[in-house]
Amino acid sequence: MIEFDLTKRDLEPERAEEFKKQRIERGFADCDWWDLNDYLLWLLPGILEVFLERSNGAPGGPGETAHDLFSAGEEQLRNRRKEWEQTLQEMIRHFRNASRFRGSFIGGALMSQLIGQAVEKEELQEFLKNLPPETLAAYESGDPNALDLQESLMDEISDSEMRKGFDLLKEHFWRLWD
Repeated sequence: MIEFDLTKRDLEPERAEEFKKQRIERGFADCDWWDLNDYLLWLLPGILEVFLERSNGAPGGPGETAHDLFSAGEEQLRNRRKEWEQTLQEMIRHFRNASRFRGSFIGGALMSQLIGQAVEKEELQEFLKNLPPETLAAYESGDPNALDLQESLMDEISDSEMRKGFDLLKEHFWRLWD
């Protein structure tokens, strides 16, 4: 079950009815464009989840004709659907990761609290192993002076995840139909 409630995103709850009316009339509310980057990072994974859950098929690959699609066997179609689902899930994961890390520093949250919640451990370890040893040591020490480092690390991870999500979205943009 997908939980996707636009009222949870509203930045001014007392204006929820006004925002609801704006969304009905024009497809978005004033609060949606105030922080458009955050709104898109919030919107894209939710709408992609709904698309994944409710779509039935999988688009053909580059260069495939309608004849290729109609002549494919059941197993080939199942495999294509499975690959498509994995691609959509990867897009969703990258956008969610970008959003989680972007807002995760509030209150001085430590990155270690986010492992398993935001990015897969392998991805975080890959990112951390490329840091200079003194930078990683300062972060791991928990030194209050390392808060700026933690924030910049989270920003870098968020930016990297956002770019991965948009790269996939760009690559598969014209395939987002059902």
